[in-house]
Amino acid sequence: MSAHTTYNQWPRWMQLQTAAAYCDMSENYFKELVKDGVLPEEAFRQRRTARWDRAQIDEKLDAMLQASASSGRFAQRI
Repeated sequence: MSAHTTYNQWPRWMQLQTAAAYCDMSENYFKELVKDGVLPEEAFRQRRTARWDRAQIDEKLDAMLQASASSGRFAQRI
């Protein structure tokens, strides 16, 4: 995905590399946030390749932003 990819160009089911790029973070940091429950776990595996659902990622990020907006602080973890 290029740096100028729009939302509609992101695939619904993303591999780790794409999901991390979608969130603008490294793969290692993405995996850490998944492990900590900040981001969703993989939705399924396709031939040993984990796939994340873009909608689930968006839901987690939206919830985190709403929580931080309510508290008056930006999300600490990211």
